[in-house]
Amino acid sequence: VVSAATTNLVEILVTFNTAVDEDAAEDAANYEVEGDTVVTLVSATLQADGKSVLLSLIDDADPPVTVPMDNDGAYTLTVDTDVCAVETSVDFTAIDNAVPVLESIKLTGPSTFDLVFSEPMDAGTTPTIEVADGVYSGTPTSDDTNTISVDLGVSSLAAGNYAVKVSGAADFAGYTALTKTLTLAYVVDTTAPTAVVT
Repeated sequence: VVSAATTNLVEILVTFNTAVDEDAAEDAANYEVEGDTVVTLVSATLQADGKSVLLSLIDDADPPVTVPMDNDGAYTLTVDTDVCAVETSVDFTAIDNAVPVLESIKLTGPSTFDLVFSEPMDAGTTPTIEVADGVYSGTPTSDDTNTISVDLGVSSLAAGNYAVKVSGAADFAGYTALTKTLTLAYVVDTTAPTAVVT
């Protein structure tokens, strides 16, 4: 293990000095974190380089009950022999000193869209969503990941561009993203559904 590092309080990036076995690397049971708080690892995802693994504390329940690490907390990661030749431990400090950023917006349905942030956002906080200068107000749903889903509660919208103002979204360190307005390009889907019989 070369290092363990964080950029937020619910994910740990573990870097190895060589490529690791995918099955072993993606078994969260092969990792243990101890320190200032109790840490429950939910998932492990091997990255594209083949030698780094993203460990996630994000709860997959509905609704999620994710317990973050302490900001500036001291922790020790231990990696099992299934991943490393020998059991290896490395110390790290959980740090999040960055304000989250709303990066993009994506239409997902007749009256729904996703907001994508730079890091996982706390579902325990409810952002305010205003569309078209308050003509519509969206209902946000978060699963503690980088994406917040929004439902406008209408059957559909007229085609056009809509200003979407987002405020009050916060990460697990309690940092609130700056209020930001993005443009949602809405195109009416006129394609008739088809059935395929096999």
